[in-house]
Amino acid sequence: AGHVMRSRGVLRALALAALAVAARAGCKPVYTCDPAGSGFGAVCHATYACVFNTPCLMGAVCQQTFDVGDGVDARSGLAFNYSTGSDGSVIGGTLGGQSYCGPAGCDDNAITLTFQSADLDTKWVSNSCETKETPEQCRLGTKTPIPQSKALTLITAQQHCLNQFTPCTFFKATAVIDFHANVAWPEPPAPPPAASPPPPPPP
Repeated sequence: AGHVMRSRGVLRALALAALAVAARAGCKPVYTCDPAGSGFGAVCHATYACVFNTPCLMGAVCQQTFDVGDGVDARSGLAFNYSTGSDGSVIGGTLGGQSYCGPAGCDDNAITLTFQSADLDTKWVSNSCETKETPEQCRLGTKTPIPQSKALTLITAQQHCLNQFTPCTFFKATAVIDFHANVAWPEPPAPPPAASPPPPPPP
C-alpha cells in the first residue's frame, strides 16, 4: 500500500509540475526578418495571436506572457539572435485584438503591453488599445520613448475587461513587435581571383 501511495504522490507531483509549466508557457510568436544587411542592423518581427482562455472579471486586469528571444526566421529558415547588447532591442510595432461577440453583444476589452529587462531594472508600458465590435490594431508607442539602455526580454500582455455586467471571455490578443536582431545571413560569395599576369619572357 505504501508503494501505491508513494507512486500516487510522485504522479501528483508530476501533474503539479506540468501545471506549473503550462501556467508559465507564454504566447509563442511567429518570427520574420527583413532581408536587408547583416549584424544588429537587421530588423525582425514577432507576430502574436493568442486567446486569453480564462474569463476575465469585469474591471479586472488579466495577463499572459509573450515569449520573445532567439529564434528562426519563418521565411528563410535562418537563425537569429535577439539583441542582448546594451543598445536595446524593441523599436516599435502594433498591438490590439479581437473581442468575443455573443448573443448579448461584444465584450469591451483593452490591451497594453509591458516590456522589462531580464533583471527587471528597466520597464516600459505601452499605450492601451481598445477593441469591441471590430478587431483593432494600434501603433505601439507613448510619449515616453522605448528605452534603449537594455534589451527588453520580458513582455507581458494585459487584458483590461471594460465590461460592466459580464466577464470578458475568449479575448484574442494580437501584436507585432519589431526588434533589432543579429541574423545569420549567408556570406556573399567571394569574388573570383584576378587572372595572374603572364610570367615575363626569359632574358
